[in-house]
Amino acid sequence: MAREFIMRSNKCGFTLLELLVVIAIIGILIALLLPAVQAAREAARRMQCGSNLKQMGVAMHAYHQSNNHFPPGWNEDGPAVATAPNLFGWGAFLLPFIEQQQVYDNLDFTIPLNIGINLEWIGVRIDTYRCPADIAPEYDSTPAYGNYFPAIPKHARSSYVASGSNTPLCLYSADGPLVGVFYCNSETKIRDISDGTSHTLMVGERTGVVSDYSGNFGEAYWSGVRGQIRHGLKCYSAQVLGGTVFHTGGVTYYTPILNNQDSTNGFRSLHAGGINMLLCDGGVRFLADDTADILVQNLVDKKDGNVEQLSSE
Repeated sequence: MAREFIMRSNKCGFTLLELLVVIAIIGILIALLLPAVQAAREAARRMQCGSNLKQMGVAMHAYHQSNNHFPPGWNEDGPAVATAPNLFGWGAFLLPFIEQQQVYDNLDFTIPLNIGINLEWIGVRIDTYRCPADIAPEYDSTPAYGNYFPAIPKHARSSYVASGSNTPLCLYSADGPLVGVFYCNSETKIRDISDGTSHTLMVGERTGVVSDYSGNFGEAYWSGVRGQIRHGLKCYSAQVLGGTVFHTGGVTYYTPILNNQDSTNGFRSLHAGGINMLLCDGGVRFLADDTADILVQNLVDKKDGNVEQLSSE
């Protein structure tokens, strides 16, 4: 008896049209989700940046409690020579208060930061001093500059500068006008901030992404300045301080103060729409790019009598 085998084929699959529809739907979903994912990542970066600043605020007040004043913007002593002691900035003095005691203990504060054992340790990345949104290089190197400073093979950058001046830093005088909380050899006390700690800036963001056409004036370093400011290197005060006015090539830029792409020594960030700022009371505020220039200048000046009230976040 012959058997008949009936082969039945039940094929399941997509037609070309159905496949194209599915691909189109997936593409639309990705296009909708990608901005949301990017926004969530930016929010996380901005939050971490704010956390860094809050940690610095706690450290600043711990330093004040131990020393009866805030740390200097940078220390500068001795004659006008390339290796004058000691050039360390406010970020170096805060190290014990941000869980970086080992780095602090290995720095030799009796000699300049640009020689000896210090060359090894000023190249250490400090996470607290790096904003996660800042994609600028974490380190750079500097060749010797005549009798101004010796070569620095590795210098760790920061994403933050202290609030210093309403004058162009390239015209900055170590002797004044000292309107900000931080300057050369500063020892500002809370009682010196007559406008109130909640109305005065302490630290703000500075990204080094903007092309530096001014000779490394616009990069920030947690360790301090690489050469003595009083030895003809006034622009280098911008390596630890933030200013609200920029002067280069005989041109002075007054506005805008925040995220001014012509100003390498101002406050800049890569956050969308503004900059994280630390106030002297330890609070962190996000200042929008279009914040009035006069408001920022009033916040920098610790005793001008102009009290600006910022909304809390």
